Amino acid sequence: MRIFLCGGGCGQQTVDANKKLNEVIDHNKPILYIPLAMPSERYPSCYEWVKDELKGIDVPNIDMVVSGTDLFNKNLENYSALFIGGGNTFKLLKDLKDSGSFEKIKVFIENNGIVFGGSAGAIILGQCIDTCKYADKNEVDLKDLMGFDVVSHFSFLCHFTNQDEEKTKLNKNYLLELSKKEKIIALPEEDTIYYENGKFEIIGNRPFYIFEEGNIISYNVNQDRLTEFLKLNSDTDLMNFMNQNITYDWKDCNQGLHFNNLKGFRESYRISSINEMLETGLGTCIEQAKLIKYFLQKGNQVQLSTKKEISTNEMADIQNFIKYYGQLVVFLSSATISKHSSVEPNTDEPQKRFRTFRLKKELGIPTVLYIKPVLQGITINDVEEYKEVIRNYGIQDVVVGSLFTEQQNSETVHFSNENKLFYNPVSDEEVIKRQLSECARVYTRSSQVMQQYREKELSER
Repeated sequence: MRIFLCGGGCGQQTVDANKKLNEVIDHNKPILYIPLAMPSERYPSCYEWVKDELKGIDVPNIDMVVSGTDLFNKNLENYSALFIGGGNTFKLLKDLKDSGSFEKIKVFIENNGIVFGGSAGAIILGQCIDTCKYADKNEVDLKDLMGFDVVSHFSFLCHFTNQDEEKTKLNKNYLLELSKKEKIIALPEEDTIYYENGKFEIIGNRPFYIFEEGNIISYNVNQDRLTEFLKLNSDTDLMNFMNQNITYDWKDCNQGLHFNNLKGFRESYRISSINEMLETGLGTCIEQAKLIKYFLQKGNQVQLSTKKEISTNEMADIQNFIKYYGQLVVFLSSATISKHSSVEPNTDEPQKRFRTFRLKKELGIPTVLYIKPVLQGITINDVEEYKEVIRNYGIQDVVVGSLFTEQQNSETVHFSNENKLFYNPVSDEEVIKRQLSECARVYTRSSQVMQQYREKELSER
């Protein structure tokens, strides 16, 4: 499949993306323009716009459909590409599904067809269009919000950071919460992603944003991550840097970038150097382990937080760089066991991830059960199962805590002096702490655990 995801720009913003489109299409077939996201009375002006927008594309003609039924009756194999324009995402998806055209386009994509989606046209190519809750109004009362899901299971939002500060903040906060159940890419108008068989090509020079598990990572091909990395001084600095700059993804031997997709990993993955990882912003456990070694060699404490299983083989090499017990501490994150598939999709299932706790017995690396964030009404239902995990693996330390939010409180975050995030515990948190304290030491923050090991090391010198 060959997919273009345009952040909603046009004219000069899409010159390079259109050049790429012209490189890959069959020049003997026309392009089919789908303006169904727009009101029907605007179709004539939309057609004039798209002819000007694609004037540099070498094709015999640009055809346009004027309804979902019109689209359904087209033989898509007669076209070199489909160009799905912007407008109201809910209207667009409803027209496609009601007319049966959705399935026709899906078959076209699966048969290696080319689709260029701009704005709403890009959003529907993702996993779900719930991302545009504040971007569009669902005036057509669409119930089924699932998109084509053809780009590594990402959902998308467009025009991100091109609107006013208040709208950007509203979308950002919403996507942070939504990302706990789905991975999201938010694109500015100036960027287009070209996706082909699992590989991503970034066209544009403005940062786009990946939202995952309540975190946001700014991805910019021109970002100077090396300079930022060399300024880091502590394990907290390192963890914050990795959370904000390194995605758990990979680069292949042909320089292709792969996000949220392991297709071809075994055949074409190659280990990147630290400089390459900092250049691309992509890193598997292997590359991220190099960052950890760098800090261990400097004598820093390092805390490694993960939702994936870490095997003893992956950590065996790192073990040689550890100077004292507790210099490296692994925090195994789990917010729920019973609701894992819906709350923490695309992560290792809990029982597999819990095997990471073997690191303490087999390699002497402390491991901590990290129950954060506590999900009100969800996490508490798994307390007895967490107790069993603690007993089975001999876990000594557990961190239980709620999310940091922008709701002002007397207690701000401990890793920033900007006073933008505040600690607002949910009521279930204290109940869970009391119950788990029966079988382990329970903390509110990971820094408290790290401090305990540091003080112990200093006292034993």
